[in-house]
Amino acid sequence: SREAAIRVLSHIAEKGDCRSISSLSARLQDEDKYVRQAAVEALGRIAEKGSQHAIAAVSACLGHQHPRVTKGATEKAVVEVLRQIAEKGNQQAIRTLSYCLESEEAAVRRAAVEAIRQVATRGDEHAVSAVTACLEDKIWDIRQAAVQVLGQIAQKGSTHTITAVSRYFDHEDEDVRRAAMVIFRQVAEKGNQHAITTASAFLLHKDESIRQLAVEAMDVCVEKGSAHAILTVSNMLGHTDAAVRQTVIEVVGRVAHKGDSQATMASMTCLEDGESTVRKTALQVLANVAEKGNPGAVAAVVARLSDEDMSVKRMAIQALALIAERGDVSVSSALNSLNGVSLGVGETVTVHDGISGWRSGIVHALQPLKVLAAGYSSVFSFDTMQVGGQVFSWDEIECSLAAREVLDRLCR
Repeated sequence: SREAAIRVLSHIAEKGDCRSISSLSARLQDEDKYVRQAAVEALGRIAEKGSQHAIAAVSACLGHQHPRVTKGATEKAVVEVLRQIAEKGNQQAIRTLSYCLESEEAAVRRAAVEAIRQVATRGDEHAVSAVTACLEDKIWDIRQAAVQVLGQIAQKGSTHTITAVSRYFDHEDEDVRRAAMVIFRQVAEKGNQHAITTASAFLLHKDESIRQLAVEAMDVCVEKGSAHAILTVSNMLGHTDAAVRQTVIEVVGRVAHKGDSQATMASMTCLEDGESTVRKTALQVLANVAEKGNPGAVAAVVARLSDEDMSVKRMAIQALALIAERGDVSVSSALNSLNGVSLGVGETVTVHDGISGWRSGIVHALQPLKVLAAGYSSVFSFDTMQVGGQVFSWDEIECSLAAREVLDRLCR
């Protein structure tokens, strides 16, 4: 039989015999799977490691398909032989294996990824490009294998790899995006300008999940305090989408050191944004980057105490706790204007929850504010409270209590 003949040949042929290698290579397309497997094993024995003749003969099988043999069967045999005989860095073997990564057979693609791991040298751009394409393979374990292989063959700081994997940051499949991020983390170095430029472009994406991926990428490649990165990102604050502006100012805060003038100015500018979500985030950032007592920053935050949005107003109060100096008369005066609710623990109040109407309660705690139903231990929610004959909303009370707490800190 053909199988028996191959097994005999594998034992009698001399190592590196070209005629035997050519004959065995042709049998990789045999219609009998046992013959194909025997040919694979025989080539592994006869072909010398790194033999260009053997690699060329085996690779040529993919261009001459036997009519009664599935393409996948031939591809699988070729991959197996190349895995055994190709030396590290052999470009013809890598090109053939890369071709097999596009096979319709998952088993072939899986084997080809593993073979490339063995054959490709670190930094091989052709291999990196081919394996990167596997990040969107429909088979989960092939995607995972691609991630692992890229971690071994991609060169740290490689512009080619950064460009290749970042193309998948906005892929429709979240798993693909996450896989690309794993490789980006492994390859991108702190301060790599190409990585920064590439990642920052995705901060402008309309999809929030992709913008957050970009934030994560920026954390990977941006050095803390990088003036170039802060400038690059700050230039995006004029974007028409408020959600993008919010993400951008968040990144500024993550990159900047305390006292960074450029980040402080960018945050102050955003306090005038038309969207409350941007103003609120800008206040958080400003509280973290502005030097304590910075007069411009303090004045900008004080101005937000009159913001129409209560959540912004509360954030401004919290920001003043971090950047205002003790004894600042202008800050104390501004906070006093919000401290209009005289409320103490144990005090009896009347609250309205919009469902049960007005009812009596006892203030159990101020931070956070808790009101117990009179005679009970259960806490109930409300939207309006009557104190000293005056009616206040929940937001007004929250702001008043927060202002009182900050005043106490600044006046100690």
